[in-house]
Amino acid sequence: MSAKFRIGCGVVSGVLAVWALALLFTPITLTFYGEDELEVECKSVVQAGWNSKIFYEGDGTRSYSYREVKGDIPLAEQGSSWEHKDRMEGKCDRKRTSNVAWAAVLLAPAGVLASLSVSAGRKH
Repeated sequence: MSAKFRIGCGVVSGVLAVWALALLFTPITLTFYGEDELEVECKSVVQAGWNSKIFYEGDGTRSYSYREVKGDIPLAEQGSSWEHKDRMEGKCDRKRTSNVAWAAVLLAPAGVLASLSVSAGRKH
């Protein structure tokens, strides 16, 4: 195969790999619209679980991997005071899960193209 083909495979592979890494390392911003606009910044896939503040309530503890950037999370009128915070954490978790899935989808062809760019020029 030609050198142009190998270089092209290498470039596309590199772009896909950088895109996948950006999905894993970039914090996620979620915006909620209602009476008041709420903007939440979730930790990235790589940062989630590291250096999270631990909150205590009775016998239970909670750790959240997001912060409010704009607006305030409303307090629960009935039930647990953690209800809305748990819901936000769940939304952040689902978004991180989808980012991991997209990164895997991007890294699969990146690996194939990288192997083509390396092995295509070898003669047997």
